Amino acid sequence: MIFQDPQQVLNPSLTIEQILMEPLIGFHILRNDKERREFIRLELPDVGLDNTYLPRYPHQLSGGQRQRVAILSALLVEPALLIADEVVSALDLSIQAQILNLLQTLREKHQLSMLFISHDLHVVSWLADRILVMYRGSLVEEATTEELLRNPIHPYTQSLLAAADLFEGNLPTEGIGWGVASDLCCPYAELCPQSTELCRSQRPPVQVLANGHRVACHCRQKGV
Repeated sequence: MIFQDPQQVLNPSLTIEQILMEPLIGFHILRNDKERREFIRLELPDVGLDNTYLPRYPHQLSGGQRQRVAILSALLVEPALLIADEVVSALDLSIQAQILNLLQTLREKHQLSMLFISHDLHVVSWLADRILVMYRGSLVEEATTEELLRNPIHPYTQSLLAAADLFEGNLPTEGIGWGVASDLCCPYAELCPQSTELCRSQRPPVQVLANGHRVACHCRQKGV
């Protein structure tokens, strides 16, 4: 897993080499430390770093370089799924683009499945094959990126895309925020411009539509 702020994750008392050795030792990868060090040196160029970074400490690296170390640390154990949690939100825009391009390249090279968590819809729409829209921890809509951008169904998704200028057409921009949560109703009911009494009294089930498009919305059932 890759976290938002590598400075909070990388141990400041360890060198970069020691940090990268930890997952290899923890998962019993390779036979000894000599082989592990050689493996690390071979993998460093994949994230745009070289051997000169190994004796350094995290505070001696830039934010982008620390994130590259965190990415490599996650990749060294050859995961089937890589979870990236807001990995570029703390970086400058120019560095964000570099890290996103790096993730895309690594995903293709290693044939990785990646769960990319972000509030930036422009980044998500560029990187993701499939998008899950969450509101207060609940799934409200899921579809391929192309389908979701072309045909957003849930009112919350519509508001998000309209606010981000990612939809060509008329969509409501109101309703973005936090209402009062309840397990007994739709989590979006209080702010939804299409909310009905049913929405405020019963949580909607997730419906499976054409092309694997899924949405949790009573208005969809009633054809609103």
